[in-house]
Amino acid sequence: MVGLTEFRAKQSSFPEWILYFVIGCIVLNTVHFIPPDYKIGWKLIAYSALMALLFFRANGFFSLKKDNRYGWFLIYGAFYWISLVASVDSSQGLSSVVNETIVAFALMHLIVLHIDKKGVDGIIFSCFVYCSILVLASVLISIGLINVNYYDYGSNELGVDSVELGALRFSGVYSNPNGLGILFSVYAALLCHYYKRARSLRAKSIYISLLIFSGIGVAATLSRAAIVAFSVVIFIYFFLFQSWRGKVYFVGFALLPLALFFLFLSSDYLSAGLAREEVFNNRDVIWRDALGVFEDNFFLGLGPGMYSYDDGHASFSAHNYYINSLANTGILVTAAFLFFLISVWRKSYSLLKSEKKEADYSFLFSFAFISSLMIHQFAESGGFAVFGLQGVIFFICCGNVIAASMRARIRRRKERPTSISINGYSR
Repeated sequence: MVGLTEFRAKQSSFPEWILYFVIGCIVLNTVHFIPPDYKIGWKLIAYSALMALLFFRANGFFSLKKDNRYGWFLIYGAFYWISLVASVDSSQGLSSVVNETIVAFALMHLIVLHIDKKGVDGIIFSCFVYCSILVLASVLISIGLINVNYYDYGSNELGVDSVELGALRFSGVYSNPNGLGILFSVYAALLCHYYKRARSLRAKSIYISLLIFSGIGVAATLSRAAIVAFSVVIFIYFFLFQSWRGKVYFVGFALLPLALFFLFLSSDYLSAGLAREEVFNNRDVIWRDALGVFEDNFFLGLGPGMYSYDDGHASFSAHNYYINSLANTGILVTAAFLFFLISVWRKSYSLLKSEKKEADYSFLFSFAFISSLMIHQFAESGGFAVFGLQGVIFFICCGNVIAASMRARIRRRKERPTSISINGYSR
């Protein structure tokens, strides 16, 4: 294991602006009104920059072998590649494997070994800036001030017009309202993070106002999974770690938005929305179909991404990350990822409790964000993949947790008393 001085030295003089640029390229790649040809270019630039950083900053990799979270991720990555090789059409799933193993590992590795707490704060702030731009653009598109046409997924053919699609459920920069819903949930987590860090009443008021606006935005998308994810973030930040007085205030203030929600529930907008067939799509039918595919391909699945391309299924996706993973990659990949996910989540909670006096808000953010995304993925797929802002932030949080765990382990070893031998006896 590397020493504390060496560990800190590895984190100094790191070109963090390159990571800001990489995150910006990944964010641009998610916008649905940009032609796919341009997206491929941005993705190649982002991944090339990330791989160059990983190559030139690969020192210290073997010092991570004692961290069980890295171990589970490496096992997950190995099984993922085996699933790809064993699939019927490896070319279809290659992009998924690169996104969810190599790119994800590169992000975590760079954060663990080369970025300190201040650097993590800077990266989270860059995500906040990008998220704010996407939210602003989405609002302008949804209210009709900007009119765009979305491209069909994976092709250069223009798809549905934003006005037609957004007439009932807002979609913003995405052609799917569920995408805008999770964007608002991510924005809410970032706003809560900066609300907790703010010292002035004016700054806190601004963040709270934007948080209320985010709640309205996520409700307008009618994305049930995103509404639940938003609620989890609010619950963790304003209830779970509060004093009893704070809990009472939270319940009292929650009654007002709850009353407004029930008023909104009776509105024509939501009634019409709930009457639409695609809003109440039969998740149980889709899940049973995907689980049937998993039973036929128990160990390695159909192959990464193959469930979407395989004909005759109830939907192109299982609309549940965990079931979707079972159908695509089988029990080995899914189990390894769940062990990694749960170990990081548990460590984020223990760090939050043990480091509470240090006021390291990044641990609270990591715990809240990972918790909300874990729950969100019970009704949607792809949230843990590094082709969206939520996936990037997820692996940033994972890297932050692993780095903090390493620092704590090194600190304990430094503080451990050494034995002194006197007359043949050790003390």
